[in-house]
Amino acid sequence: MYSQDVGHGGSQIDLHVYSDQNQYVAVRSETRSFPRPGESDFKPSTKEEKLQKSQQEISTFLNDVTQKFKLFELKDVHPKVVLHPTSYQFSVSDSCDKTNSFKYTVEGSHATDEQYEQLITLIKSFFGM
Repeated sequence: MYSQDVGHGGSQIDLHVYSDQNQYVAVRSETRSFPRPGESDFKPSTKEEKLQKSQQEISTFLNDVTQKFKLFELKDVHPKVVLHPTSYQFSVSDSCDKTNSFKYTVEGSHATDEQYEQLITLIKSFFGM
C-alpha cells in the first residue's frame, strides 16, 4: 500500500498479490477519502481492478522481488517529513505464514534509500503505475 499526501486529496493505493485456489491474483485498488484543495464536488471513492496478468508474469514478479530483496529483513524508514508525505507500507507473508511489515516514508518524491526505491520501482512497474 502507498499513499500520497492523503490530507490534501491524494490517494491511498493498495496493491496485492495473493493465492486463490492455487492461482495467483493481482489486484490494485485506489481510494480517495478527502478533497483536493478547491475541489467542491468531491465524493469519496474506491476503485478496484483485478489485473490481467498471466500466472507466469505473477510468478516471475514474485521471484524477482524475493530474489533481489531480503523482504523479511527490511525495517521501517521514517525520515522527518514536513510537507507532502508519501508513505509506502509493505506486508509480506510466506507459505508458512511468517510475516514482516515495514514502512518507508519520503517527502514528496525525494528518495532517501536506494534499496527501497528499487523495490518500489519494481512493484509500480508490475502493477502498471
